[in-house]
Amino acid sequence: MNARKLRLLYYVECLGVGGAFQTTVTVAREMKERGHEVVFVSKGGPLRKLLDESRITHIEVDTDVRHPSPTIVSKLVETTNRFKIDLLCPNGFDCTLDAVAAGIWTDRPLVPTYGGMFNLPYPHPRLPIVNAFSFEQMADLVERYGWKREIFRNMIARIDGKRFSSSVTGQALRRELGIREGAPVLVTICRHDRLKLKGLISLLEAAEEIHRSLPDARLVLYGDGNSHEEVLERIRQVHRSVGVEFVLAPGSTNRTAEAFAMADIVLANGARSALEGMAVGRPVVSLGPNGFCGVMTPDTIEGFRRFNFDKGRLAGNPIGDYKNLVASLSRLLRDDKLRKRLAAFSLDYADKNLIIQSVGHEYETMYREGIEIGWGGGLGRLQVFTNWLGVVGHYYGYKLFRRGRAGQCDSGHGGLAPPPVSVDPDWGTGLPHDSNRGLPTS
Repeated sequence: MNARKLRLLYYVECLGVGGAFQTTVTVAREMKERGHEVVFVSKGGPLRKLLDESRITHIEVDTDVRHPSPTIVSKLVETTNRFKIDLLCPNGFDCTLDAVAAGIWTDRPLVPTYGGMFNLPYPHPRLPIVNAFSFEQMADLVERYGWKREIFRNMIARIDGKRFSSSVTGQALRRELGIREGAPVLVTICRHDRLKLKGLISLLEAAEEIHRSLPDARLVLYGDGNSHEEVLERIRQVHRSVGVEFVLAPGSTNRTAEAFAMADIVLANGARSALEGMAVGRPVVSLGPNGFCGVMTPDTIEGFRRFNFDKGRLAGNPIGDYKNLVASLSRLLRDDKLRKRLAAFSLDYADKNLIIQSVGHEYETMYREGIEIGWGGGLGRLQVFTNWLGVVGHYYGYKLFRRGRAGQCDSGHGGLAPPPVSVDPDWGTGLPHDSNRGLPTS
C-alpha cells in the first residue's frame, strides 16, 4: 500500500510571498520530487515560477471572494474528479471552508494545514486529521471548542533546503546595495501591509538608538505592499532626525536567501523569515507588533516553537521595549563568538527540524493516514458537514456582530491576544548573563 503514489491537490489563497503560500508551494514541490502526482489550485503570483520548475499543474482561481465560494467549490470538485485526486490539502481557514465542501461532494478526505498562531473568535473546520503549526492554536481548539488532541499533527518543516542553506552567499547583493565591506548588516523581509506594519514600526522606533549604538550598521528592510509608503515616510523621519541615511528599503525581492545570507543578524517579523534565516545559518532576532520578542537560542527555541516561531502577536510581552532590542543587537554584533555559536545553532536546528527534504517521508505518512482514516467512520462525513455548517454560521455571525458594533467588518486578526493559560510563552531574550534569562546589561 505504501508504495502507491499519491494524487494530491493543494489549495491556498495565492502564489504571493506570504508564509502560508510559500509553505504550501514548498511542500507541494517536495511531494512532486518524491514522485507523487500534484495539482495546485490558487490565485496567481510570483511563486508560479516554482510550480512551473517542478512541472506542477496549476489551476488558477479568483480567491478574492467570500468563502465558502460556490464558484471555487465547483472548480475544486471539477479538478478533484478530473485528476482522480486522493486527498485535498488546503492551507488556512478560508481555503478549508471551500475544500471541505468539495471533499464532501466528491467523497475525498482532507488534511488541512492551520498555520495561524492567533486565537480566532470562531473555530476552524474540524477534520479527522489536522496539521497545526502552533501549540497555542491546538490548545485553543481543544480548550475552547472541545477538539480531541489526537487529531493534531505538528509537521513544521517547510523550508526548501535546496534554496536556503549555508552555501548561499550574500556578497553580490551587499555590493549592489552599496554596503561597504565589514559594515554590520541587519535584514528583515516581510510584506509591507497592515498585518506586518506594527512590527516594522516597532523596529523603526528603535532605529535611532540602533544607529547611535552601532553607527556603522545598516538596516535593510525588504518588502512591498499597501503600507509601503508609510514605511518609507517613517524611514525618512528617522533619517531627518539622525542626519544619516542608514536604513535601506529596496522594495520586494526574489533573492530572499541571498538577502538573509548577507545579514549578520536576521530580524524576523513573522515565522517564515525566522525559519529561512535559520536555514542559511544566521542568528535570528524576533520582533512583532508587541515589540522585541527575544533571540532564537537553545534556551528560547521551544518557547518560540509553541507559538509557530512568532510571539509577536501575544499580549503581555515583558521584554518588548525597544531598548531591549537595541541592547540585544549591540551585544550580538560586538560578540563574534556568541554570534557564531548562534549561527551554528540556527543551522543545526534548521537541518534537523525545518528542512522539508529531511522529513518528506513524514508528510507522506500523514497523508496516507489521512486517506486511510477518510472521514473517520460511517457517519464521519455527516459529522464533518454538520460541523462545517456550524463553523460557517459562527464565522458570518461574528462578522455581522462586528459590523453592527463598529460599523465595519473585522476579521479578528488585528489585535494582540493573550496565550492560552496552558501554553507558556517562556519569555526571555535568550542571551546569557541576564537576570531575566539573558537580558543584556550595560
